[in-house]
Amino acid sequence: MPRASRPRAIARASVVPNPAKGSNTTPPARLQFRITSSTIDCSMCTLSSAPVGSSSRNCAWVASSREGRGRGMTGSVPVAATRTRYPARMATVRTRNINWREIEEAAAEQLVHAVREVREESPDENIHGAVFHAFYGDGESIRWPMVAVGTEETLAEMVDDGDDDASLRWSGPDFEYNVDPTGELDELASRVEKAAAASGDFDKWVRVYERFQKCFPKAAKLARKQLVADKAVGKAFIAVAMDEAEELVPPSLTKAQLRMHFPHYDAEEMERIRLAALPVEQRIAELLPAAVLSDFEGPLVEEYDDLLVACGAAAIPSLVSVVRGEQYPEGSLTAARILAEINITTPEAVDALYDLMRNEDADINARSWAAAALGRLERSDLILAIVPDLPAEVVTRGIHGPIGPFRDHGAHRSLDYGPLETALREYPHLEPEFEKIMTRGSTYCRLDRDEIPTAKAGLESPWGVIRNHASFSLKVRDVLK
Repeated sequence: MPRASRPRAIARASVVPNPAKGSNTTPPARLQFRITSSTIDCSMCTLSSAPVGSSSRNCAWVASSREGRGRGMTGSVPVAATRTRYPARMATVRTRNINWREIEEAAAEQLVHAVREVREESPDENIHGAVFHAFYGDGESIRWPMVAVGTEETLAEMVDDGDDDASLRWSGPDFEYNVDPTGELDELASRVEKAAAASGDFDKWVRVYERFQKCFPKAAKLARKQLVADKAVGKAFIAVAMDEAEELVPPSLTKAQLRMHFPHYDAEEMERIRLAALPVEQRIAELLPAAVLSDFEGPLVEEYDDLLVACGAAAIPSLVSVVRGEQYPEGSLTAARILAEINITTPEAVDALYDLMRNEDADINARSWAAAALGRLERSDLILAIVPDLPAEVVTRGIHGPIGPFRDHGAHRSLDYGPLETALREYPHLEPEFEKIMTRGSTYCRLDRDEIPTAKAGLESPWGVIRNHASFSLKVRDVLK
């Protein structure tokens, strides 16, 4: 097996809906992005649905890179994917012509074969583990993951180059030895892909894809058992299925292995339990800086904002104080987003967001997020009433907010093209600006079943941006082919 050059920025992403049938869904070999603290400048990404100038700590394309993972990136947004939690429903997934046991055994054989090849080629190297990685599903295509094999010797070389041992030990994209799936494995993935497509519904497609992913932790255990029994590896060897959010890691390992190799899981669970036991006011006080400050360090760095959203109405006064700059003023943008995700309209929240949107001394990005939050709280009327007084970017991002991909995070109101139609009718000079932000990447939203009639009506709109949005959203829902 030849040693591959070390993969650098990108592995393949998790569930990333792709509405453009037949389009090339493979990420580019090298994606330009800029990371500041724990956020990504989305405006540098041609695939991003985020408005120009916005940033996110979540990106499916960047998440698997060393730099991205080290900064707390995940693979969930800005695209319309949800975090995989493998609920009990997984056991109820039924698909024709799919033998899940066959997939588990084929994956186990893939990993065993890869490890044995490395052992034969480099008998003096100490193999410490193997990783399934580069999982990919986009709402249409499903691809079989790669296998990477890690040795202590190649890890030491990377550490000598100045890289960090802890961040690379289980980073499949950075391993020297990477093995692509065979044609037979690709055919198995194609079979799953066809079964998922036959469901005719995106949510069902996701469940089939999740069931496919669930095969790989089982395969990792099967492969390790065989390799240890054959004395191809020592008992310290582990095999892991590694998706971007690392949600396949725990079921790949025993509790002892998880504590030894991924101790942060213990720390994370202990922190969740501790926070859940706190009175809600105290929990909010602890979560607030963790959620709104991008440089906050903690065991749940990817979850703090979601935990604050879960506090609901009780968190609104604290978030309002951040939006107003009374505490953690640098967190006003994130606080506006979280208010939108809680999605409870209160006079205090509306007033604070309105003032931030109008504040000419505030950052344009924060003003735009405040406008988008107002839109999501069904107060687009406040934006439309002062369009001449606002920068075009603030207006367009605010009106687009309730129908854009970020509305899929947290609670949201029903799809309504009314505010966008009003803006286009009364301020036709803004149409090119709307076209600009609604053609960069995937700017649709996930439709609830009761929103399908509204989207279908949007297909008859006189404005192309509305027709395109409706078409893309319906394709994701598999209503249009």
